[in-house]
Amino acid sequence: MEYYHINREEMIAKVINTRYSIDEQIALLRQRDSKPEEYDAFYAFAEEVKRKVSEEYAQYGEEVT
Repeated sequence: MEYYHINREEMIAKVINTRYSIDEQIALLRQRDSKPEEYDAFYAFAEEVKRKVSEEYAQYGEEVT
């Protein structure tokens, strides 16, 4: 069995994609000025995912940039 390693950035994207599709992410970025509450919720979620995934990867000695 071949071992596949998913890097930190790929994991962050996969977790974010569980809640927001790529199309939804693009729409939120495009409409951040007209829908600030929705954008803020997306941004907070993405930052929390980034923090948690980075912590998890750091526990296993992965380099976090």
